[in-house]
Amino acid sequence: MIRFLTGLQAYLFFGVEEIPSWDKPGPATYSYTPSGTPTVGSALMRFIMVIPQAIVLGIVGFVAMILAFVAAVMVLVNESVSHDIWKFQMEMVAWEARVLSYYLSMVEEYPPFSLQVTEVAAEESAD
Repeated sequence: MIRFLTGLQAYLFFGVEEIPSWDKPGPATYSYTPSGTPTVGSALMRFIMVIPQAIVLGIVGFVAMILAFVAAVMVLVNESVSHDIWKFQMEMVAWEARVLSYYLSMVEEYPPFSLQVTEVAAEESAD
């Protein structure tokens, strides 16, 4: 489900050209390595720990929505999106996926307050 939501958001933010599908992986991928053993106590603590991330993501998400409108106009005029806008949008989607993975107890590591894409993803996109 996170793969589909990540792909949908990447599509809506003009990061990819394909509408995501439940059946097959699209151009926006999502992968993680499960870690830790979630408990009721850790789930409640994650809810509290994610609040600062949610506030910052809300603010950055507002900027991303404005940039999505700018990207839509750019597509109509130039038939392409600026690389800087595309990069910001994809980093925003990746950050949200990291926070959601932490909140859903899929990973133990607290996500950084960063738009930087992880090294593995950055290396794969460079190829």
